Amino acid sequence: MQFFRTLMPYLLQNKLLGIFFICGVIVEVIYAVAAPLSLKYLVDEAFVPKNFQVFIVILSILVMGGALSICAGIGGNYALNKLSGRVIQRLRTELFTHMQKQSLPFFEKYRVGDLVTRFSSDMASIERVICQSFPFLIKETLSIVMGLVLLLVLEWKLTLAMLIGSVLMFIGPKLLQGRAEASNARYKEAQEQFSNMIDETVKGYKTIKALHQQERLLQRAQGQIRDLLSFGLNMHILNSLLERLPLTVLLVLNGTMIGFGGYLIFHDEMTVGDFIAFFTLFLSVGQSASNLSYLIPNLIDSSISFKRIAEILNHQQVCRKRLLPLLCLPLTST
Repeated sequence: MQFFRTLMPYLLQNKLLGIFFICGVIVEVIYAVAAPLSLKYLVDEAFVPKNFQVFIVILSILVMGGALSICAGIGGNYALNKLSGRVIQRLRTELFTHMQKQSLPFFEKYRVGDLVTRFSSDMASIERVICQSFPFLIKETLSIVMGLVLLLVLEWKLTLAMLIGSVLMFIGPKLLQGRAEASNARYKEAQEQFSNMIDETVKGYKTIKALHQQERLLQRAQGQIRDLLSFGLNMHILNSLLERLPLTVLLVLNGTMIGFGGYLIFHDEMTVGDFIAFFTLFLSVGQSASNLSYLIPNLIDSSISFKRIAEILNHQQVCRKRLLPLLCLPLTST
């Protein structure tokens, strides 16, 4: 919520694009959530009684809804790309303007590699959050909320059982979050040091050759490359665990749901159509929850980038109050 409030001043300058994007997302989510529910009526009202007229009505509704969802998705993507481009354009302009206002002690403290990595990889990380992670978060969250409402309508007992088990999807990533943040920070620092060494080598190549320092620099570079390999491997392993743990829990929940759903069917507490609709909708909601877990590594990476760029902005003589909070948000605020 804090991230959304901080981003609002940028988004409000393009209200129409933002509204168009939100409307497109809502239409897409409604169709994606409602489509599995149609299976209940197809099985119970059309297939089992062999009612061809009902089948045609349901099929027509699905086709028209699908066409509307596709159009809404295309329009929403166009609005999002245009909105994101304008926000990033303004953010980059403000960052560059602030950079020009830095004093001499600032440039004495930070080397070229320190600044280059912040304005390349760190800015790219921020761009991913604004253009991809934040819109994706909105869409998947809406899918989960609407899907859970329909699941409760279909079978509240089975839904409650699945909700209790789904808590495990987020416990594992939460426990690994601190280690992942520390690993990501070490990797970015190693990238920064390697960039500084490359800058020194390029600028001082004449002196290096004259003093025969190539071997010493090569050994230094090999050490930093080994650090990049070690830190990068550790970071990628933790990120893969953050993504894989929710998927493992989801597989367990699928098996549990099939067993519990079968029990309800055999005891006449649930129809076959209800179960098919519930199972399909649950897979959709579970996939949305799993997709949210894929955002965790990106959000961790972005949170480190926010802090690193904030470190630069804290040394400037003129500080824009609106920009700094955007770059200092913790992961939990998203």
